[in-house]
Amino acid sequence: ARSKCILKLVNRMNQPRRLRFSNVPADGYSGQDVFLLGAGFSRAIGESMPLMAGLTDAILGTLADDPLAQALKELACFDSNFEQALSYLSEAQPWLDESDRLRNRALFLDLTDAIHKVIVYAQNEAVRHSPDCPGWLLHLVLWMQRNRTSIVTLNYDTLLESAFLELSIPEHPRFESWDFRSFTVLPEASYMGYPQDPGVKLLKLHGSVHWTYSGTDHFFGESLRDGAVRRWSSALNDYIPFALDEGRVPLIVPPTLNKNRYFENEKVRHLWRCAWLALAGARRIFCIGYGMPTGDLLMQSLLNDAARLRKSQAPFYIIDRSADVAERYQRALPATFVINTKYVR
Repeated sequence: ARSKCILKLVNRMNQPRRLRFSNVPADGYSGQDVFLLGAGFSRAIGESMPLMAGLTDAILGTLADDPLAQALKELACFDSNFEQALSYLSEAQPWLDESDRLRNRALFLDLTDAIHKVIVYAQNEAVRHSPDCPGWLLHLVLWMQRNRTSIVTLNYDTLLESAFLELSIPEHPRFESWDFRSFTVLPEASYMGYPQDPGVKLLKLHGSVHWTYSGTDHFFGESLRDGAVRRWSSALNDYIPFALDEGRVPLIVPPTLNKNRYFENEKVRHLWRCAWLALAGARRIFCIGYGMPTGDLLMQSLLNDAARLRKSQAPFYIIDRSADVAERYQRALPATFVINTKYVR
């Protein structure tokens, strides 16, 4: 009898702990809040998650003795401006002959693959250092779910999805990764099941480490797939790196100045349109960890176009550690978005 009691206790300890709630009231802004998330948000979850400023070093560390590392070091502006270097490689420069253009293209694809490896490794480290999902993150995703928020994220990782999968609510005691798809997959084409309404709209504008496509240069009509995401409590002991099977490659939109080729795909365009409409109709916007870099004209244009559709002002809360970020937003955004720096530390 004693051994049976011990066995039951061990089994109970090994079961994943989910955040349960039954009566968390939604506030008056339900369905009208938008979160805009950048790399700083993922860094707040785990110190291993790289910011743009540290992505160059992380990539070189991943490549180690790979000949690609030496080729990157010889590339002009790779150390000083990673975004500019990627943009140079992604475009067919008119002064280069075809062989040089193809070499640049190959280097660009290798870099994209390196970014994927860096993010997958970093989020694995984040879970390893924090086997239990951070409490503040659990309460944040709980609040997001109950208030039916729209989440516009520029991050490639799946840490946020893993946190959402820890939730358990009376009407939906167990969420699955496909409930949080950013794009629609026809039921007959889905090998993972039928998605339920998760209560939030997750819009991953730059792709994700668990999305794949064929690798073609032409994105129009291209089939996109997403793999299963582990919930946080099982990721440590049952972690499988996102496999790129069947010759497919990761669909992550690299931080280049020109992303037009990726927008040939109607599903990617749809995500951006959903983000545009969400920002245009939001009553409050919370921006966490996105610094509005001067060169990101695409996001500036998205926010300014959303502002043109608005009939009233909306508070734009900035959650960041740098006062410079608030100044950049003040310069970049129209008066329709009322900048609030209460949470700038």
